[in-house]
Amino acid sequence: MVWVFSVWAITLDRYLRLAVLLVSVQCVACTPEPEPVNDIGRWQITDSFILSAALSKQGQHTALLFPQGRLAVWDNDTQKRLVDWHAPDVLPDTSMMHMDESARYLLSATRTVVQIWDATSAEPAGSLDLSAQLGDASITSLRFILAPHSFVIGTSGGDILFADTRSDEYHLAHQHDADVVKLIVSPDGELYSAGNDGLVVRWDKQKKAPEQTLTVPHRVTSLEVGRDNNVFVSDALETQVIWQSQYNEIISELAYWERFQWFRVARFAPVNPWLITSSPKTEMIIWQLPEGNPIAQWWAEAQGFGSTVLDMRFTNPARLRTVTSDGVLQDWDIADIAEQSGSY
Repeated sequence: MVWVFSVWAITLDRYLRLAVLLVSVQCVACTPEPEPVNDIGRWQITDSFILSAALSKQGQHTALLFPQGRLAVWDNDTQKRLVDWHAPDVLPDTSMMHMDESARYLLSATRTVVQIWDATSAEPAGSLDLSAQLGDASITSLRFILAPHSFVIGTSGGDILFADTRSDEYHLAHQHDADVVKLIVSPDGELYSAGNDGLVVRWDKQKKAPEQTLTVPHRVTSLEVGRDNNVFVSDALETQVIWQSQYNEIISELAYWERFQWFRVARFAPVNPWLITSSPKTEMIIWQLPEGNPIAQWWAEAQGFGSTVLDMRFTNPARLRTVTSDGVLQDWDIADIAEQSGSY
């Protein structure tokens, strides 16, 4: 009941704020057009088709997954490829991957098999067929808890599989009613999951049980955890909220002109009270928190209709690095972009 009340209260607040924006539209129309936003660094790693991309914690490394069993890691500072694995070492039907924060270890997966990779030694570190644990389900997401031995798997059956290869322990926990599509570990080490059922779960990793849950109306498309247990949740239609998971409270909601909107990737700024989001394409927005108002908007480079931002990381408190499905890395001076908008 608390959650229902919060949604109505915040939704009402959102429409009141939008009404204020509408009243001031004539003043906005008289302001000069904002200057175009330019990147401060660009590098195209590849022009090959990419299935998945991941940046390390401070954006120093990029991992790319290609079709037909190819997985590679680059050093973004030197623009050199560090390791390149191919089939048959990489299973040809590999469809997803995850890189740990240090960029040393990677996970990749087919529908039922997980492979572990060591980028430092350039050698495979292990392979696990999880068919027995999965039953009729398949792998839909994966994430290290403590690389390279401990990780979690999300499944199409709504289960979370906690795996530890060192102790050979596997624990299946059921909480979702649909595909588990998001797994994330917070800066404080808290594990979160989100699914196509609209459920977001904060997990007790020791007990392997839910600590807090939040339900949004539609499938979750974006999940990001910042400081102080603040969690950004976006569903596929119109719910974009900041959830304070420790107290199970909604503390903010994004406000925008469009009736519907959803996001793919999001990051909380390390210092400023900002949230950066990417659209299903390459549109980027800076949001002021806790008000939830947009303060700047620009687009990452797009080379085709299907171009999208696959990952983003802060390389320092003022600079953001993005990588797109076209294999393009771009650096952005976020402080300068906000200053150009007159909101910094």
